[in-house]
Amino acid sequence: MSFGFYAFWFVNLAGIVLCLWDKFCARTHRWRVPERVFFTLAFLGGALGLGAGMLIAHHKVSKPSFVRIAVLAGIENLIAAAVILANLK
Repeated sequence: MSFGFYAFWFVNLAGIVLCLWDKFCARTHRWRVPERVFFTLAFLGGALGLGAGMLIAHHKVSKPSFVRIAVLAGIENLIAAAVILANLK
């Protein structure tokens, strides 16, 4: 397996864990994860994990600006994956 494969799974798993952690912190009035951390992770290839974390934890789904940026990150991830796959041939 390549480094890219493990990096992809790591950032997506981190996105899910971060959503769950931030939801826990929101409910227990603790320090929250800044949105820029979520967005950085999403634009580095973790949009799928961020989306899954949002759905699992029902986290930030009622915040339109957050959802909009998460969708843009997902589109960016799809374009990047298409470019990478096209260059592998």
